[in-house]
Amino acid sequence: MHFGIILLLLLACIKHSFTRPPCGENEVYDQCGSRCTPSCQSRPTFCTFECVPGCYCEPNYIKDHRSGKCVRSCAEYDRANFG
Repeated sequence: MHFGIILLLLLACIKHSFTRPPCGENEVYDQCGSRCTPSCQSRPTFCTFECVPGCYCEPNYIKDHRSGKCVRSCAEYDRANFG
């Protein structure tokens, strides 16, 4: 009986670990993120409240779509990479 419960818990943990994609540096997985997150290239003005699971920038970071990375400041990233 105990073995069966432990086996079910183990299988649930394994399944859970494979359902989330690995996130990049300065990103976290959110089961209910927004489709309209701001980025260095765009600042959405109108958004719907739709849950979209995926990787999103950590607090105090913003997505730079040119590099695909979450950066602290768009200006800092531009200076470091584009002179």
